[in-house]
Amino acid sequence: MKVGKATPTAQRRRSAPPPSWLMAKHSCVVFVPVLLCTYAITSLLVSTTGAESPSRCILPSPGILAHRGTRFFHAENTLPAHRTAVQLGADVLELDVSLTADGHLVVFHDHLNVSSTTDSAPSPMAALPLDRVRRLDAGHWFSPDDGTSFPLRGAGVQVPTLDEFLTEFYDYPVFFNIEIKDTNDVAPRKLFDALEAFPHLEERVVVVASDCDTLNNFRSVSSHKYRTSNCENEVVTLLVVSLLRLGSLYYRLFPPEPDCWELPETSDQGLPLAFPSVVDTVHRVLQGKIFFFVVNEPAVMQRITTVGGDGFITDRVDLAYQLLHNETPRTAQLEFNRHQTLDMAELHQLTVRDWPCENFYCVVLDPLMKYTHPGVVLWGLLYLLVLLVVGTVDKIGVMHWTLQ
Repeated sequence: MKVGKATPTAQRRRSAPPPSWLMAKHSCVVFVPVLLCTYAITSLLVSTTGAESPSRCILPSPGILAHRGTRFFHAENTLPAHRTAVQLGADVLELDVSLTADGHLVVFHDHLNVSSTTDSAPSPMAALPLDRVRRLDAGHWFSPDDGTSFPLRGAGVQVPTLDEFLTEFYDYPVFFNIEIKDTNDVAPRKLFDALEAFPHLEERVVVVASDCDTLNNFRSVSSHKYRTSNCENEVVTLLVVSLLRLGSLYYRLFPPEPDCWELPETSDQGLPLAFPSVVDTVHRVLQGKIFFFVVNEPAVMQRITTVGGDGFITDRVDLAYQLLHNETPRTAQLEFNRHQTLDMAELHQLTVRDWPCENFYCVVLDPLMKYTHPGVVLWGLLYLLVLLVVGTVDKIGVMHWTLQ
């Protein structure tokens, strides 16, 4: 059948966009059910989350985690540093473990450059056997006066093995937060074997690693006997779903592994991360505890306490103890007394710097693109789409037809 040519009037009728009210109607038909379903599911999951369940994290709250012992007062990750931390009132000793060339775990942070805190030439810990590590001067770079003097040089301060550390502090009433530095399959197994040599350490130890494969390896070889904190990717996911207010939904679909959560106090770009929504997700949705690192300023300690954080990893155990307990820690036996006394009345009047934002745009975009689970991306895009539709249905309709 021959089709006649359309008249100009018919062409104009076909090309003219429909009325905005019609576009709004069509948009609502598509997106309002999505909005309602998302709201209903999220509300259901929020209402069924066990807010009264006991915390999965064994670390005390409020808790002071002594960063590498307390490197403000002594050479980091050495036995004297951890003794000082206990004396100053630390609840948890935070330490790092690295593998030597012959497979021994030693308490050491910078496993890629042993010279950072010792008199060694630049070298990774994995290149040195234990007998060579034992001869290193672990106090070589410690200075109580910002580089003017180095009183521990030649004083016999050694890099301790993990076994020596656990033997020394096993009978102390403290917990241990142990970070695996190596990214291989050997270190998790070695750590598990070392912990098993001491009875009931599963009631006092939390294991953490920045590398997710390493941490998951430890979870596997230990059959989840020991509590763990988070790896880097798990932190990014927590931030994204918390700031999008999708924690209940996401973690019901993808249950997390960490029992405790340890987050940097600020991002690499200097953005503070102790958001109330993040703390709320950990407490209410995950029944966990959340600690921030490395926090040395009293004003920031107070901010974290105010938003509900469970404690902080700090070099300044003395200041943290005063803030949390309103009591001056014992300092009489300190080898290097750099202790400061806080004016508590003045501290409570401090104005902590404003947290610049708590939204998707300034916190989430960069980490979202780099690390996040695809499920988070999906829900994040859906969330943003729903927000746009709810507020600007008519504008979206007009824009759609304008682009045709």
